[in-house]
Amino acid sequence: MSFIEFKGISKSFGPKRVTEGLALEVNKGETLTIIGGSGTGKTILLKMLLKLVLPDRGAILFEDKDILKMDEEDTRLLRRRMGMLFQGGALFDSLNVSENVAYPLREHFNLSEDEIDRRVAEKIALVGLPGIQEMMPADLSGGMKKRVALARAIATDPEVILYDEPTTGLDPTNTRRINKLIRDLQKKLNVTSIVVTHDMESAFFIADRLALLFDRKIEFVGTPEEAKRSGNARVRDFIEGNIGE
Repeated sequence: MSFIEFKGISKSFGPKRVTEGLALEVNKGETLTIIGGSGTGKTILLKMLLKLVLPDRGAILFEDKDILKMDEEDTRLLRRRMGMLFQGGALFDSLNVSENVAYPLREHFNLSEDEIDRRVAEKIALVGLPGIQEMMPADLSGGMKKRVALARAIATDPEVILYDEPTTGLDPTNTRRINKLIRDLQKKLNVTSIVVTHDMESAFFIADRLALLFDRKIEFVGTPEEAKRSGNARVRDFIEGNIGE
C-alpha cells in the first residue's frame, strides 16, 4: 500500500488545464522528486496535498484515507503531520528567527515557552544555524533564509516534508548545502519527502525516485539511474535541458 496516492487528479484554472487524470504514488520514507517545466503544475500537487487547492476531480489518499473528504479537524491534524518549505521561504519579516520557527508550534500545540524554546533551538541546530534565534529575516542571506524556513517546516516533527523549488535563487554553494540538508534530514528524521524542482543536478542528488510531469500527466516514474538510461524522449529532453522552464 502506498503512503500517499494521487488518483485521477484533474484541475483547471479557467480555460487552463493543469492536470488531467494524473496518477502518482509516494512510498513511505522515500524522497520523491517531481520534475517538469515551469507552469506544468508541480507546485499545485503540493498545495493539493495540504488542501490549499482542491482538484476538480479525483482522490488524494493519505494512508488510504481520502483527504478531500476530511472534515476541518481531520484536515488540521493532517497538516500537522506535514511541513512545507515554500519557494521564497515565506518568512514573516516582522518576526525574528525564533518566532518564525516557533510559529507552527504555537498554531498546532499547547506547549510551555521552555519547550518551544527547546524545540526551536533543536531545529535551528539541525539546519546548521545554531544561535541565530534573535536575528531578523532582513539580516539573513538567501541561503540562511531557506534554512530557517526549513527549520520552521520541521518544527512540528512532521512525517512528510514538502519542498517547493528549494534551491531557486541560490548560488551553487548554497544549492549544494540545501541539497545535502534535504538528504540528511530525510535520514535523521525518517521522513517522507516530496521535492518539486526543475534543477536536474539537485534532482539526481536527492531523489530516491523521480516523477516527470509533462502534458498534464505523470510521464515517467523511476530511480535517477532509470531516468538516465530511459529511452523516453520526453525524459531525455528534460534531462538534456530541452524542455523550457
